[in-house]
Amino acid sequence: MQKNLLLELDESTPTEHERTRYLQAVGSLMYAALGTRPDLAYTISYLAKFAKQPGPTHWTAIKHVLLYI
Repeated sequence: MQKNLLLELDESTPTEHERTRYLQAVGSLMYAALGTRPDLAYTISYLAKFAKQPGPTHWTAIKHVLLYI
């Protein structure tokens, strides 16, 4: 994740499917962090805070973490 990246709740209302996909991505990252990459735990927990209303910027951050791995 970029240094000093500040994410905010998205104003749009995501569908249940979008929220589920976001939570699955966060859960998959957390699983990987617990077993192999504990350095990612803070970043993933920060991204998990936005599970209620994930927007495009949150997905970009998730993709950035996936590319980092």
